[in-house]
Amino acid sequence: MPSKKVTLDIFKVVGKVQGVSHRLNLADLLKEYLPNTAIKDRILRHSMVDETAESDLINCYKINNNIIEGMLLRIKGGIATPGVNKDMLENENFTLQEIDVNNHENIEGFIKQSLHFVVKENYLAVHHRNDFSKSAIETYFATILKQPSLNLFPISEAQTEVDLSQTKQILISDNVLKKIHNEEYNDNSVSLNDEESTTSKVLNLSKDVKEKFLGILIDNKSLDEETIAEFINFSITLNVKKPKDESEKAILESLKITDSSAIKTKLHSGQTINNNEVIVKAIKEVNMVGDKYLSDSEMYRFLLELINETTRSKE
Repeated sequence: MPSKKVTLDIFKVVGKVQGVSHRLNLADLLKEYLPNTAIKDRILRHSMVDETAESDLINCYKINNNIIEGMLLRIKGGIATPGVNKDMLENENFTLQEIDVNNHENIEGFIKQSLHFVVKENYLAVHHRNDFSKSAIETYFATILKQPSLNLFPISEAQTEVDLSQTKQILISDNVLKKIHNEEYNDNSVSLNDEESTTSKVLNLSKDVKEKFLGILIDNKSLDEETIAEFINFSITLNVKKPKDESEKAILESLKITDSSAIKTKLHSGQTINNNEVIVKAIKEVNMVGDKYLSDSEMYRFLLELINETTRSKE
Protein backbone atom coordinates (compact mmCIF):
# COMPACT_ATOMS: atom_id res chain seq x y z
CA MET A 1 0.00 0.00 0.00
CA PRO A 2 1.52 3.40 -0.97
CA SER A 3 2.17 5.93 1.76
CA LYS A 4 3.23 9.55 2.09
CA LYS A 5 5.10 11.54 4.74
CA VAL A 6 3.06 14.48 6.04
CA THR A 7 3.67 17.27 8.55
CA LEU A 8 1.15 17.97 11.31
CA ASP A 9 0.81 21.37 13.02
CA ILE A 10 -0.92 22.24 16.29
CA PHE A 11 -2.36 25.55 17.50
CA LYS A 12 -3.89 26.92 20.67
CA VAL A 13 -7.15 28.78 19.99
CA VAL A 14 -7.37 32.11 21.80
CA GLY A 15 -9.78 35.03 21.79
CA LYS A 16 -7.91 38.32 21.77
CA VAL A 17 -9.74 41.59 22.48
CA GLN A 18 -7.86 44.89 22.90
CA GLY A 19 -4.64 43.01 23.55
CA VAL A 20 -6.15 40.82 26.28
CA SER A 21 -6.23 37.07 25.54
CA HIS A 22 -8.72 34.54 26.83
CA ARG A 23 -9.30 30.82 26.24
CA LEU A 24 -11.68 30.10 23.33
CA ASN A 25 -13.21 26.61 23.21
CA LEU A 26 -13.30 25.96 19.47
CA ALA A 27 -14.74 22.47 19.99
CA ASP A 28 -17.83 23.85 21.75
CA LEU A 29 -18.33 26.50 19.06
CA LEU A 30 -18.15 23.92 16.26
CA LYS A 31 -20.43 21.47 18.10
CA GLU A 32 -23.09 24.16 18.23
CA TYR A 33 -22.54 25.44 14.67
CA LEU A 34 -21.94 22.42 12.41
CA PRO A 35 -25.09 20.28 13.01
CA ASN A 36 -27.29 23.23 12.02
CA THR A 37 -25.64 23.81 8.64
CA ALA A 38 -25.45 22.37 5.14
CA ILE A 39 -22.15 22.53 3.29
CA LYS A 40 -23.32 25.60 1.32
CA ASP A 41 -23.66 27.49 4.63
CA ARG A 42 -20.00 26.87 5.45
CA ILE A 43 -18.59 28.39 2.26
CA LEU A 44 -16.22 31.33 2.68
CA ARG A 45 -15.73 32.96 -0.72
CA HIS A 46 -12.52 34.88 -1.36
CA SER A 47 -14.39 37.14 -3.78
CA MET A 48 -18.10 37.81 -4.27
CA VAL A 49 -17.71 39.09 -7.85
CA ASP A 50 -15.12 36.80 -9.45
CA GLU A 51 -16.71 33.46 -10.40
CA THR A 52 -13.29 31.85 -10.79
CA ALA A 53 -12.14 32.94 -7.31
CA GLU A 54 -11.29 30.42 -4.60
CA SER A 55 -13.57 29.42 -1.72
CA ASP A 56 -13.00 27.48 1.50
CA LEU A 57 -15.52 25.10 3.07
CA ILE A 58 -15.87 22.22 5.53
CA ASN A 59 -17.13 19.35 3.39
CA CYS A 60 -17.34 16.70 6.10
CA TYR A 61 -17.08 16.37 9.86
CA LYS A 62 -17.73 13.97 12.70
CA ILE A 63 -18.38 14.80 16.36
CA ASN A 64 -17.26 12.24 18.92
CA ASN A 65 -17.95 13.49 22.46
CA ASN A 66 -15.77 16.60 22.73
CA ILE A 67 -13.62 15.88 19.67
CA ILE A 68 -14.36 17.13 16.15
CA GLU A 69 -12.77 15.53 13.11
CA GLY A 70 -13.19 17.28 9.78
CA MET A 71 -11.86 18.30 6.41
CA LEU A 72 -11.45 21.78 4.99
CA LEU A 73 -11.47 22.12 1.19
CA ARG A 74 -10.24 24.92 -1.03
CA ILE A 75 -12.10 24.95 -4.34
CA LYS A 76 -11.67 27.21 -7.36
CA GLY A 77 -14.40 28.25 -9.78
CA GLY A 78 -14.19 26.53 -13.17
CA ILE A 79 -14.28 23.06 -14.66
CA ALA A 80 -11.55 20.59 -13.75
CA THR A 81 -11.12 17.28 -11.93
CA PRO A 82 -12.12 16.56 -9.23
CA GLY A 83 -15.16 18.82 -9.50
CA VAL A 84 -17.67 19.57 -6.75
CA ASN A 85 -21.26 19.33 -7.93
CA LYS A 86 -23.56 22.11 -6.66
CA ASP A 87 -26.13 19.52 -5.52
CA MET A 88 -23.53 18.11 -3.09
CA LEU A 89 -23.43 21.46 -1.29
CA GLU A 90 -27.02 20.89 -0.12
CA ASN A 91 -25.85 17.94 1.99
CA GLU A 92 -24.46 18.01 5.52
CA ASN A 93 -21.38 16.00 4.47
CA PHE A 94 -19.64 14.53 1.48
CA THR A 95 -16.29 12.74 1.24
CA LEU A 96 -13.69 13.03 -1.50
CA GLN A 97 -14.31 9.41 -2.42
CA GLU A 98 -17.96 10.25 -3.24
CA ILE A 99 -17.05 12.73 -5.97
CA ASP A 100 -17.85 11.56 -9.51
CA VAL A 101 -14.76 12.63 -11.46
CA ASN A 102 -16.59 12.03 -14.75
CA ASN A 103 -19.41 14.48 -13.98
CA HIS A 104 -18.74 17.96 -15.38
CA GLU A 105 -22.28 19.36 -15.15
CA ASN A 106 -23.61 21.82 -12.58
CA ILE A 107 -20.13 22.22 -11.06
CA GLU A 108 -19.44 24.72 -8.27
CA GLY A 109 -15.69 24.42 -8.75
CA PHE A 110 -12.78 22.01 -8.59
CA ILE A 111 -10.75 20.99 -5.56
CA LYS A 112 -7.34 22.65 -5.23
CA GLN A 113 -6.42 21.50 -1.74
CA SER A 114 -7.74 19.52 1.20
CA LEU A 115 -6.86 19.87 4.86
CA HIS A 116 -7.63 17.36 7.64
CA PHE A 117 -8.21 18.86 11.09
CA VAL A 118 -9.03 17.71 14.62
CA VAL A 119 -10.32 19.98 17.40
CA LYS A 120 -10.29 19.20 21.11
CA GLU A 121 -11.34 21.97 23.50
CA ASN A 122 -9.18 24.97 22.55
CA TYR A 123 -6.61 23.01 20.53
CA LEU A 124 -6.58 22.63 16.74
CA ALA A 125 -4.32 20.17 14.92
CA VAL A 126 -4.07 20.24 11.12
CA HIS A 127 -2.39 18.45 8.26
CA HIS A 128 0.10 21.05 7.01
CA ARG A 129 -0.60 22.29 3.47
CA ASN A 130 1.10 25.32 1.90
CA ASP A 131 -2.14 26.76 0.47
CA PHE A 132 -3.72 26.80 3.92
CA SER A 133 -1.60 29.27 5.87
CA LYS A 134 -2.23 29.88 9.57
CA SER A 135 -3.93 33.18 8.73
CA ALA A 136 -6.20 31.49 6.14
CA ILE A 137 -7.34 28.86 8.66
CA GLU A 138 -7.76 31.54 11.32
CA THR A 139 -9.86 33.71 8.99
CA TYR A 140 -12.08 30.79 7.98
CA PHE A 141 -13.03 29.71 11.51
CA ALA A 142 -13.34 33.30 12.77
CA THR A 143 -15.72 34.17 9.92
CA ILE A 144 -18.05 31.15 9.87
CA LEU A 145 -18.30 31.14 13.68
CA LYS A 146 -18.69 34.92 13.88
CA GLN A 147 -15.77 35.14 16.28
CA PRO A 148 -13.66 38.07 15.01
CA SER A 149 -11.40 37.85 18.07
CA LEU A 150 -10.35 34.26 17.24
CA ASN A 151 -6.58 33.83 16.96
CA LEU A 152 -4.42 30.76 16.40
CA PHE A 153 -1.10 30.56 18.22
CA PRO A 154 1.45 27.89 17.24
CA ILE A 155 2.44 25.88 20.29
CA SER A 156 6.12 25.89 21.14
CA GLU A 157 8.27 23.78 23.42
CA ALA A 158 11.76 24.10 24.83
CA GLN A 159 14.65 22.77 22.80
CA THR A 160 18.25 22.26 23.78
CA GLU A 161 19.70 22.58 20.27
CA VAL A 162 19.00 24.62 17.13
CA ASP A 163 18.69 22.62 13.90
CA LEU A 164 20.61 24.66 11.34
CA SER A 165 19.07 22.76 8.40
CA GLN A 166 15.72 24.41 9.24
CA THR A 167 17.19 27.80 10.12
CA LYS A 168 17.40 30.85 7.85
CA GLN A 169 18.84 33.37 10.29
CA ILE A 170 20.26 33.48 13.80
CA LEU A 171 19.61 36.80 15.55
CA ILE A 172 21.80 37.85 18.48
CA SER A 173 20.57 41.05 20.15
CA ASP A 174 22.51 43.88 21.74
CA ASN A 175 21.26 42.99 25.23
CA VAL A 176 22.53 39.44 24.85
CA LEU A 177 25.89 40.68 23.63
CA LYS A 178 26.20 43.05 26.59
CA LYS A 179 25.20 40.28 29.02
CA ILE A 180 27.80 37.86 27.66
CA HIS A 181 30.35 40.65 27.47
CA ASN A 182 29.90 41.51 31.17
CA GLU A 183 30.00 37.85 32.22
CA GLU A 184 33.17 37.36 30.19
CA TYR A 185 34.96 40.28 31.75
CA ASN A 186 33.77 39.48 35.28
CA ASP A 187 35.04 35.90 35.09
CA ASN A 188 38.42 35.89 36.85
CA SER A 189 39.27 32.52 35.36
CA VAL A 190 39.47 34.06 31.87
CA SER A 191 42.66 35.81 30.84
CA LEU A 192 42.02 38.90 28.70
CA ASN A 193 45.61 39.98 28.20
CA ASP A 194 47.50 38.27 25.40
CA GLU A 195 45.07 35.41 24.82
CA GLU A 196 41.50 36.74 24.72
CA SER A 197 38.74 34.18 24.28
CA THR A 198 36.94 33.96 20.96
CA THR A 199 33.76 35.22 22.61
CA SER A 200 35.50 38.34 23.90
CA LYS A 201 36.98 39.06 20.48
CA VAL A 202 33.55 38.83 18.86
CA LEU A 203 32.01 41.10 21.48
CA ASN A 204 34.78 43.67 21.19
CA LEU A 205 34.35 43.57 17.43
CA SER A 206 30.58 44.15 17.70
CA LYS A 207 31.17 47.14 20.00
CA ASP A 208 33.84 48.63 17.72
CA VAL A 209 31.79 48.11 14.55
CA LYS A 210 28.71 49.65 16.17
CA GLU A 211 30.60 52.76 17.24
CA LYS A 212 32.34 53.13 13.87
CA PHE A 213 29.06 52.88 11.96
CA LEU A 214 27.39 55.40 14.23
CA GLY A 215 30.28 57.79 13.73
CA ILE A 216 29.82 57.57 9.96
CA LEU A 217 26.01 57.57 9.82
CA ILE A 218 25.16 60.14 12.49
CA ASP A 219 26.40 63.73 12.22
CA ASN A 220 26.81 64.94 15.76
CA LYS A 221 29.80 67.02 16.78
CA SER A 222 28.95 67.36 20.47
CA LEU A 223 28.72 63.63 21.40
CA ASP A 224 31.21 60.85 20.83
CA GLU A 225 30.27 57.52 19.22
CA GLU A 226 30.41 55.63 22.51
CA THR A 227 27.82 57.92 24.09
CA ILE A 228 25.50 57.70 21.06
CA ALA A 229 25.86 53.92 21.07
CA GLU A 230 24.14 53.74 24.46
CA PHE A 231 20.89 54.90 22.81
CA ILE A 232 20.93 52.62 19.75
CA ASN A 233 20.68 48.84 19.84
CA PHE A 234 23.01 46.66 17.85
CA SER A 235 22.55 43.05 16.79
CA ILE A 236 24.42 40.40 14.88
CA THR A 237 22.56 38.44 12.19
CA LEU A 238 23.99 35.16 10.97
CA ASN A 239 22.51 34.04 7.64
CA VAL A 240 22.37 30.29 7.11
CA LYS A 241 22.42 28.93 3.56
CA LYS A 242 19.36 26.86 2.70
CA PRO A 243 20.50 23.30 1.86
CA LYS A 244 20.10 22.43 -1.82
CA ASP A 245 20.27 18.67 -1.42
CA GLU A 246 20.48 15.89 1.17
CA SER A 247 24.28 16.12 1.47
CA GLU A 248 24.17 19.83 2.36
CA LYS A 249 21.27 19.16 4.74
CA ALA A 250 23.29 16.43 6.45
CA ILE A 251 26.19 18.85 6.97
CA LEU A 252 23.93 21.48 8.56
CA GLU A 253 22.20 18.87 10.72
CA SER A 254 25.58 17.87 12.12
CA LEU A 255 26.23 21.47 13.25
CA LYS A 256 24.28 22.24 16.41
CA ILE A 257 24.03 25.43 18.45
CA THR A 258 23.88 23.94 21.92
CA ASP A 259 23.28 27.20 23.79
CA SER A 260 20.04 28.43 22.21
CA SER A 261 18.78 30.35 25.23
CA ALA A 262 20.42 33.62 24.19
CA ILE A 263 19.28 33.86 20.56
CA LYS A 264 16.31 34.07 18.24
CA THR A 265 16.11 31.94 15.12
CA LYS A 266 14.17 32.64 11.94
CA LEU A 267 13.10 29.53 10.03
CA HIS A 268 12.84 29.15 6.26
CA SER A 269 9.05 29.10 6.77
CA GLY A 270 9.27 32.73 8.00
CA GLN A 271 8.53 31.95 11.65
CA THR A 272 10.74 33.55 14.29
CA ILE A 273 11.41 31.39 17.34
CA ASN A 274 12.21 33.21 20.57
CA ASN A 275 15.09 32.00 22.68
CA ASN A 276 15.15 28.24 23.20
CA GLU A 277 11.68 27.37 21.89
CA VAL A 278 10.66 25.56 18.74
CA ILE A 279 7.25 25.22 17.10
CA VAL A 280 5.68 21.83 17.81
CA LYS A 281 5.28 19.71 14.70
CA ALA A 282 5.00 16.01 13.93
CA ILE A 283 5.96 14.07 10.81
CA LYS A 284 3.98 10.91 10.11
CA GLU A 285 3.86 8.36 7.32
CA VAL A 286 0.23 8.04 6.25
CA ASN A 287 -1.20 5.33 4.02
CA MET A 288 -2.84 6.37 0.76
CA VAL A 289 -6.30 5.41 -0.49
CA GLY A 290 -5.54 4.62 -4.10
CA ASP A 291 -2.96 7.00 -5.54
CA LYS A 292 -4.75 10.25 -4.61
CA TYR A 293 -6.07 10.48 -1.08
CA LEU A 294 -4.58 10.18 2.38
CA SER A 295 -6.26 7.72 4.73
CA ASP A 296 -8.80 9.80 6.69
CA SER A 297 -8.86 7.45 9.69
CA GLU A 298 -5.06 7.48 10.03
CA MET A 299 -4.86 11.25 9.62
CA TYR A 300 -7.46 11.87 12.32
CA ARG A 301 -5.76 9.38 14.65
CA PHE A 302 -2.35 11.03 14.22
CA LEU A 303 -3.80 14.53 14.71
CA LEU A 304 -5.58 13.52 17.91
CA GLU A 305 -2.39 11.86 19.19
CA LEU A 306 -0.51 15.13 18.58
CA ILE A 307 -3.09 17.07 20.61
CA ASN A 308 -3.05 14.55 23.45
CA GLU A 309 0.74 14.36 23.59
CA THR A 310 1.09 18.16 23.52
CA THR A 311 -1.52 18.83 26.19
CA ARG A 312 0.01 16.17 28.47
CA SER A 313 3.41 17.84 28.20
CA LYS A 314 1.85 21.20 29.15
CA GLU A 315 0.20 19.88 32.33
